[in-house]
Amino acid sequence: MRGQGATEYLVILGAVLLVSIVIVSLLGVFPSSQVSMKQQQSQAYWSSLSPIKVLSSKVVDSNLVLQIQNTGQSTLRLDGVNVGGTDIPIYPYYAGDYYGQAYCSKPNDDFSATMTCALMVGAGESVYVAAQGAGVIDCGGKAGIEVSDLRFVYSVAGSSITNIVFKGDKPLITSCSVRTCDENWVKVLGNSSLLISDFCMMKYEAYKVSGTVTNGACTTGSEDSTTTAVAGSASAQAPLASINFCAAKKACLNAGKRLCTNPEWQQAALGTPDPGADGGATGCNVASSGTPATTGSHSACVSSSGAYDMIGNVWEWTDRVVSSDPTSFGSGYVNGFNYMTGMPTSVGSTNPAYGGDYYWDYNGGGSARAFLRGGGWDYGADAGAFALYLYSAPSTPGTNVGFRCCK
Repeated sequence: MRGQGATEYLVILGAVLLVSIVIVSLLGVFPSSQVSMKQQQSQAYWSSLSPIKVLSSKVVDSNLVLQIQNTGQSTLRLDGVNVGGTDIPIYPYYAGDYYGQAYCSKPNDDFSATMTCALMVGAGESVYVAAQGAGVIDCGGKAGIEVSDLRFVYSVAGSSITNIVFKGDKPLITSCSVRTCDENWVKVLGNSSLLISDFCMMKYEAYKVSGTVTNGACTTGSEDSTTTAVAGSASAQAPLASINFCAAKKACLNAGKRLCTNPEWQQAALGTPDPGADGGATGCNVASSGTPATTGSHSACVSSSGAYDMIGNVWEWTDRVVSSDPTSFGSGYVNGFNYMTGMPTSVGSTNPAYGGDYYWDYNGGGSARAFLRGGGWDYGADAGAFALYLYSAPSTPGTNVGFRCCK
């Protein structure tokens, strides 16, 4: 009897220990399981709403990426996304965490004006949209995030029903991740005031890998170029020059990329040393032989985002064309440049307040002019992060003119 009792005791003790081990094990994974469960509950809630349901969500850096569906019977116009009481701009979203041009705008490109957004979503249609929440959404070092007070502002197309605010009763709980760029590309953080989201830019000016450059008339349908534009490597590539605006734009498209916009170029160039300030000996604008320096050879000519040679090597085309003197615009703004207060009023001058590099030039006459940025090797102190040249028509190439692509 004693032996049998001892055996039963050991069996019971073993069972207790086994249960304890299981409980301890479960406790060890409980926090992550709890987070996952909260995300599932949040997703179930947001995907049950109407007329706007959230089918999926994630946060990439500070971008809230949503797949939304219009469950109503009429086409809706998404007029904005609001998080925590702040209206944030919205963008198209593509696979690979890439973002397109904003669905939002401001009058006359006045970036201090009220933002208006418009994304049409048909009845039953689902779309991906990214809301740039820099300063509002912070995923830094987190696996997941709780987005509180998420609201959609929308209107019903073709009716007088406008400015409807749709708010969920529960926070949106979703995952966090960080976007990376390919080798020889740099990641540039977005700027909501310029209506740009995070993007990747060529670390070095584009160079020709294969094909030819065809500088045509630069009209619709004639943007012909078989050139493949890729990021130059740090090992002495000659930047592709003598190319016009349309050929540069097509070269980026041929490579599956796009020509950088003017606000993107401005954001990426910030922090690059000024040639007038550093003397040119170790910084930017040191080539004077009639040809641009090879990519990456100016080791000190680097922006805060890590892009090389944005100043004083070759002028760089950006995807912006105007047909009138920008100083005549009512608001005085063009893509982040305040011509009324920030730029000198005399054409071809510099502004010492910006280190002598706030140079601009405009060839009038009401004809189209494409934006060239940064300055060529032959522009001395007039080159700089705020240098803008509006003298050339889109069809005009130049030996000191190149470009780089973004994605």
